[in-house]
Amino acid sequence: MINLLSNYKNIILFFYYQFIRISFDFFMIGAHFLNPDLATKIGNEISWKIDGTFKNNPDNIWYEGPSK
Repeated sequence: MINLLSNYKNIILFFYYQFIRISFDFFMIGAHFLNPDLATKIGNEISWKIDGTFKNNPDNIWYEGPSK
């Protein structure tokens, strides 16, 4: 019974993630046609937080901070 509930929660979480992902996709497609500058700005922010281009920025996930 516990395994069945665990699988049920994972399935619900999967479909929730898919809903969020598809909603974001449609938002970005709409922004691409209605406001291209906004779409570019959002894409750049996401890329810059993940790829380490601005590693010295505290908002970046690769930021290590000053050594003490």
